[in-house]
Parts: sequence; C-alpha cells; structure tokens
Amino acid sequence: MERSLFTELIHCTQRTLDTISNFVQLSRGRFSDKEFGEFFYKAITKDIEKQDVLLNTFLKYIESTTPILKRDTLNKLVEETVKRHRLRLEVKKARIFRKFEKDLPETTLPDEQLRFILDSILQYAMALMAPGGNIEYSARLVILPGGKTEDLESNKRNGRFVETAVSFTRDEMSRGEQEKGLALPPSGGEAGPGLVLRLIEMVVQMNQGTMGYESDEKEGKQRIIMKLPIERRRIVHYQNKNG
Repeated sequence: MERSLFTELIHCTQRTLDTISNFVQLSRGRFSDKEFGEFFYKAITKDIEKQDVLLNTFLKYIESTTPILKRDTLNKLVEETVKRHRLRLEVKKARIFRKFEKDLPETTLPDEQLRFILDSILQYAMALMAPGGNIEYSARLVILPGGKTEDLESNKRNGRFVETAVSFTRDEMSRGEQEKGLALPPSGGEAGPGLVLRLIEMVVQMNQGTMGYESDEKEGKQRIIMKLPIERRRIVHYQNKNG
C-alpha cells in the first residue's frame, strides 16, 4: 500500500514539474528584461532537472527494492496464450471458457516451460477442434491421499498439485489424425498419444508432473489433464519498468 502511494506521489510531482517546465519554456524571451529572462529560464530549468533526477532515482529505488509476490501466473499465461492466437480462434469461431479456483498456488514450472505447454496445447486443440466448438480451461488444487503421486520421489513428500485441464470439442474429421502425429489416444487407450502430446508430456514429466487424457464420445469432447506440483516457497519478483 505504501509503495503505491509513494509511486503515485512521485508521478503527481513529475506531472507538476512538467507543467512548470512547459510554462517556463513558453515564457522564455517574453521578459522586458532579456538578461533577467534568460537567468530565470536557466535557473528554473536547472532546478527542475535536479528534482527530476531525484524523483526518477527514488522511483527506481522503490521498484528495485520492493518485492512483488508472484501470483496468478497460470491465469495470466492462459490469457496471454489466448490473446496470441485470437485471430485464428476467431476464424474457427471458437468459444473460450475458463474455470479457475481462486488463490491457486504457484506451480514449480518455469514460466517459459509453462508457456510452451499452454501454447502447444492450444495449437493442438485448434488443429483438431470442430468449427464453432468450445475450448475450456480449468484449474484447481488437488491433494492426493498420503502424498502418493505416481512414484515420483519429490511428489511423495508433497502430494499437492494444481490440476490443470484443457478440453475441446473434437471434429469428427480429425478421428484419423493419429497417423499424422496429432491425435489423442482413443478412448480404449491402446495407442499412445501423438508426437505433439509426447513433447508436451516430456516437459510436464521433466518438472515432476503427470499428464493424462479423457474422451467423452457422447459429447464429442477430448480432455487433456495435467497435475503440476505446487511451489512451496514464497516466490517474489521486482517490477520491470520496461515490461
């Protein structure tokens, strides 16, 4: 709270100095005493410059020393991914739905790898979905009984995951895409996932997570489900003024 108040105070002061600077610039050369006019212009301009340096330094000090708690990364990256592919989604007339639990913990996945997963899944879904279909994102916290999680040692000590799911309406014409390395395994689970999903799954497993698939033949939907380990540390970052 204090940080935002100080920041706003600095910005207000800078705006006031900008206004004064503009008036000083406009008044230059309009004094009857030309010598005094130049003295006035240079003195005020120099003082404004000094104050501007001080305020900018103070602002950068606040930004570089005040930690910001990392939160809602999954939500933000989903929105970023959808925005990146908005034009293609509009061509497909796809409808996007989101259902996220509030205050989800952060996952242990680095942002770039989580971005890769979400981006690849969305492109995968768009390639196989029916025109005018739905893409649904959901995320919730799950705690597995006794912390038993697929025999992964790090997860046995934890057992807490963010379960993230992406489901989409399947196009009937994409049923034979398995040969092209795209399709999900059939509902019977006999065939392995396509090459695209294998790459995604490798990244998920690399980060001690798990990935599975569900098929709803009645509604014509496919669902990709990931359990991503949560970050138990308190992760903070600092404001990037250029970001």
